[in-house]
Amino acid sequence: MVEVLIVLVVLATLAAIVVPSGLRAAALARRAECAANLRGIGQAYPMFVSDHREDRAALSGEAWAEALLPYFQDRTTQYICPEDVEPDWTWPSVAMRTNWLGGRDERVFEIYPYWLDGDHNDFAEKPQIWKVNDDVYQAMGSSRQNMPKYTPGSNPKEYWFIFEDIGDNDFYDFDLYVKEISPGVVEISGKHWANAHATHHIVGPEGETYHVTDEVGPLTYAVPPTSYGINSKAYRVPPGVRKILLLDYEAKVCYALDDAGPLPGWQALKAPRHLGKANVLFADGAVEYMFPVDINPEVVNSNTEALWAPVRP
Repeated sequence: MVEVLIVLVVLATLAAIVVPSGLRAAALARRAECAANLRGIGQAYPMFVSDHREDRAALSGEAWAEALLPYFQDRTTQYICPEDVEPDWTWPSVAMRTNWLGGRDERVFEIYPYWLDGDHNDFAEKPQIWKVNDDVYQAMGSSRQNMPKYTPGSNPKEYWFIFEDIGDNDFYDFDLYVKEISPGVVEISGKHWANAHATHHIVGPEGETYHVTDEVGPLTYAVPPTSYGINSKAYRVPPGVRKILLLDYEAKVCYALDDAGPLPGWQALKAPRHLGKANVLFADGAVEYMFPVDINPEVVNSNTEALWAPVRP
């Protein structure tokens, strides 16, 4: 009996040593795979910039993963961290085409800082698209002269893009409704208002065009999920500089800064998936393994300016 007990104690001791070591080794392997994913994205980034020198805005908005996807032969696994049990999803390259004294396309899922920086009336020069949550939309009716700063509202999975087509700032021309169905699936519906002066079309990722005279949709699109969030100021971060481009994050876009400085709420979305640290991709292609506190933009110190602030023109 004593010998059996001794054997059991020895086995338990060995298990206490070996099992945590094995788990740690597996975690380190997943961290390395995640870092390799980010390194590959870092290699695609300068190629994208070279091909899109006049239009880099997609890399600062919801459509960034789709914009880079051709550089991976449409291999969506590049965007998935092996530690992430519920990856976020990116958005299709949907555009609104407005025909009025010539046509123009407005890509829908991009970064419009007006949504984040203040109310509609705060800006002398109005944007052409404003994002509002479903609560605001249902309450606003035809009164659209003071739309608020965007917040998720009671249902973050449903929201509207309100379009202005000719510059009279009534924002009563065309509305686009978005409903997030499930990870990777989104529905889009369009509504054309009778007092609009221009004609409107929804243009899908493959160039398919839907002329909207009244209402159209829902149109369903499936898009690749992602485990990473891009710096919302990436369009002002050129390749080759040590500025944060992409990182382990719980949303597609990391709104760490606006033009006035750090924004609140970053801590709630950080994703230190790898033994308490996060993999961080810099615009120079380097991937570093860092504690979130060391890159926290809410702390106004050298981190904010050195790691997050975009390159000034």
